[in-house]
Amino acid sequence: MITTTGWLRHWAGGEWRRLGYVVGTDMDAVVQARQAYIEEIVREHPEAVAEFNAICPSHDDYVWFSATSSQAPEELARDRPTAALTSYMICDSREAEADEIVQTAFAPILNGHVAAGHIDSWSWLEHFIGGKYRRALVMDAADYNAILDFWSTLWDSIEAEQPELLRTFGAICHSHSDYIWDLSANQ
Repeated sequence: MITTTGWLRHWAGGEWRRLGYVVGTDMDAVVQARQAYIEEIVREHPEAVAEFNAICPSHDDYVWFSATSSQAPEELARDRPTAALTSYMICDSREAEADEIVQTAFAPILNGHVAAGHIDSWSWLEHFIGGKYRRALVMDAADYNAILDFWSTLWDSIEAEQPELLRTFGAICHSHSDYIWDLSANQ
């Protein structure tokens, strides 16, 4: 089942300028919906597709699974506010250990921030196919100030509550690229 789609604009961070996504609870449905959309847009608007491809001549494709989240699977990315911060992570072969740390130690802290209204939601994504990034932490907030305020205190609060696990996590997921995305195109 397809639950939502979206188009994000770069606000700050790495080299990617736009991000299109399809979210669903069934891989076959997501693949079929994406393929049908591409075929329809190419058939119905070939000039627009040619112009788009001239403006955005390259892309990276990723398929992610939600490993854990503050939202139920059918609610992921459905109702998004203005800003999102995504930290795309390069991890070593101990990814399962990083997932366990996120689920057992970081999730309660992140859920506390959702309950306090600092962020709207968060998700920990597991790489299925695509480039070099193996995990991603996605956090949505009301606006850019909220996401920046939250980001500046998140790692300090994790360090205060789980210092050893944070060091272990940092050794596993040792490099990252952070983006702030403008979600207003979806509203």
